[in-house]
Amino acid sequence: MTKVKIYIETTAHGPKQRKGKYMYMLETIRKGQAETRFGTGEGSDGENGLTLRAIIVSLRRLTRPCAVTVITPCDHVRGMISGGWPQKWSKSGWINARGKPVRNEDLWKEYLEAAGQHEIRAEIGANEYKDWMIRNLERGEEWRE
Repeated sequence: MTKVKIYIETTAHGPKQRKGKYMYMLETIRKGQAETRFGTGEGSDGENGLTLRAIIVSLRRLTRPCAVTVITPCDHVRGMISGGWPQKWSKSGWINARGKPVRNEDLWKEYLEAAGQHEIRAEIGANEYKDWMIRNLERGEEWRE
């Protein structure tokens, strides 16, 4: 199974809903060589929603089942993925442990669809691309490679 790392950065920090941008970088080894792909996007979802959007878009770029490690500074999304919460919410009718509707339900459903064939784990961590990604987000340029 191909191993892929997905690095995520956003311009929004915290759960407050506001317009922001995200950037993702896919990294894998192909034929012994490191290979990267990246892209940008935007939304009005706050950090959690932007992070989810970035993960969904990047997962959809993968053409076969992969072992994926998502590296994100967004502790909330990392925790939800690591804890298997989207799968639990799907089974509970999208009701959280407090008996309330899940926030960003539509994005979590998209995440489950995009994640379907992959083995996914999520981590918090610094990455060598962070400064480059943030500079590009601040410039406001759209990227896709």
